[in-house]
Amino acid sequence: MWKFLADDEGLFIGANFGRRCQALECLVELLNVFNDFSMFGVQSDDDNLRYINWLSDSYENNKIRALEILEKMPLPGFQVSNLIKSNNIN
Repeated sequence: MWKFLADDEGLFIGANFGRRCQALECLVELLNVFNDFSMFGVQSDDDNLRYINWLSDSYENNKIRALEILEKMPLPGFQVSNLIKSNNIN
């Protein structure tokens, strides 16, 4: 389901506005229900950094939905502790 919404049919490069909105809403709902990325095959690989491109959507609501997903995602470079270290925040 994740691959279908995130890569194949939902959030691929060039996807139209409606498709992007619906895919992000569905992904947020999936995470609210299951709350575990491992069942979707999402690991903490550096390859998953491609999902950060979702933040470049032209629609602000899509950026908010993408951030809701990315905050929960096991991305090494997107975890709060790593962001604090990389920005020298005490």
